[in-house]
Formats: sequence, C-alpha cells, structure tokens
Amino acid sequence: MTEKQKEEILLTLVDKLDKNIEFTKSIDDKLNKNIEFTKSINDRLNENIEFTKRIHNSVAVIEEEHGSKLGALFDGYKANSEKLDNIQHDISNIYSILNKHEDQLYLLKSN
Repeated sequence: MTEKQKEEILLTLVDKLDKNIEFTKSIDDKLNKNIEFTKSINDRLNENIEFTKRIHNSVAVIEEEHGSKLGALFDGYKANSEKLDNIQHDISNIYSILNKHEDQLYLLKSN
C-alpha cells in the first residue's frame, strides 16, 4: 500500500468521522428539543394539577358552606312544619268546641 492510498483511506475515515459527528450533533439537538418539549408538557401538567387542586378546594368549601346552610334551612322547615301541625291540631280543637257550642245553642233555643 502506497502512502497516497493510506492518505486517501485516512481522509475517507476522517470524512466519515466528521459526518458521524455531525449526525451525532443533530441527534443531540433533537434530543435537547425533546427534553425541552417534555419539560414544557411537565410544566403544563403541573399547572393543570394545581388548577385541579384549587377547584377541588373550592368545591369542598362550597359543599361545606352550602351543607350547613341547607341543614339550617331544613331545620327551619321542620320547625315550621311542627308549628303548622300544632296550629292544625288547635284548629281541630276549636272546631270541635264550636260544634259543641252550636249544639248547646240549638238545645237552648229549642227549649
């Protein structure tokens, strides 16, 4: 093998090595872009998680506040219902007394 052939082989190898280095750099650039893209997705996911936590907390607060208010409303409804029941009972007693008085008046008038 002549010196010139050796030189040509070396130049070819160096050229292939340069191409390989360029290819490796392009792969490295693509990997870095993918890493950045993954980081941006991760950031968005963390934002969504935080947003979901805030919504969950808000719903919990609303449930707590409205739950106690609904409890108070039902207690008020129950108290009103009991009062109405008592009033209806009193009215029934008054009607029976009224009927009794009507009967007594009829008897008094008929004598």
